[in-house]
Amino acid sequence: MTADVEQLRAISQGLTSLNGSGDLPEVKVQFRTGEDVYEAAPETPDWLWHGYIAAGATTLFSGSQKSGKSTFLFALMRAFLDGHTRFVGHDVRPGRVILLTEEGDGTLRPKLEHITPTGRRDLRVLGRNDVAMNPLQWTQAVHAACIEALDTGARLVVIDTFAFWSKIQDENDTAGMQMAAAALAELTASDLGVVIVHHHGKNAEARENGNASRGSTSLPASVDIIVDLFRPEPFGNDEVPSNEREIRSIGRYPEIPEILRVALDGDGTYRAVMEGTKDEVRQASAEQRVTEWFMDDWAGTHSVADMSRDLGLSKGTVSKACKKLIDEGLVERIGEGNRARFRWVQK
Repeated sequence: MTADVEQLRAISQGLTSLNGSGDLPEVKVQFRTGEDVYEAAPETPDWLWHGYIAAGATTLFSGSQKSGKSTFLFALMRAFLDGHTRFVGHDVRPGRVILLTEEGDGTLRPKLEHITPTGRRDLRVLGRNDVAMNPLQWTQAVHAACIEALDTGARLVVIDTFAFWSKIQDENDTAGMQMAAAALAELTASDLGVVIVHHHGKNAEARENGNASRGSTSLPASVDIIVDLFRPEPFGNDEVPSNEREIRSIGRYPEIPEILRVALDGDGTYRAVMEGTKDEVRQASAEQRVTEWFMDDWAGTHSVADMSRDLGLSKGTVSKACKKLIDEGLVERIGEGNRARFRWVQK
């Protein structure tokens, strides 16, 4: 058996020489057992924002240009910096944040207005103006962010945008994108939560879940969590409110929500509207529409056919919404069969 092992070792060294790397120094590495890994890892991720950002993991946050990425991002950072424990219905572990941004001071100022002075002092920023005269290589920028986070006790590093800081010339270059993503290992190995911001590619809505970002699919394949920001698709005859956005997520952890619908309020904060699978969100949206229909004419009676026609929803969807409202005691049924009508219960 020993002879066989030595023979295989010699073959391996020969192949290394054929690949042109025979002169590389031998590197000592230590493998661990599966049991070692199992015991070392926490039972659940160390969530910084539950379901979306974890310590030691990378989140890819993508959206189309001018879709509200920065507005949402700064609202999220506000939650971390101002000591909030919840953001759009999910737990947050507040703390300092490191931000690498492609923006200059002039465009950053209005986005910082909603953050308290104390919170702004806990935000460490490296912006476009700061590196204009002394450009950093990608690995230098990552290292600088890591050192700043460790020195200040920050747990979250936000890189906005990945394209600006990584200086990738060809985003369709699979190897180049993989190498750029690999550089983030310095941050995750230091148990930091990392968010990289990227743009959506063309026809993002038509792409499979998780592959909407621009360029090579090697980038989404390299991260742990993918969060895509979309304008919600119209459902039925009514337009979706302009202040609503839909967060669609996928990743390596089971706790990641599939869809979260959020709305931006006038004070710059976001609130959760609905959450669930695609089918659950569509049904919840239908129930909301049917509820509003009843409240607009609370004294009248309505058939499923009437509501289906005017709301642009299927009869099955309307019937299911009415049944839930009946179960909740908000609507009552009058009559049976196809002639049945429904009306709002006055309280």
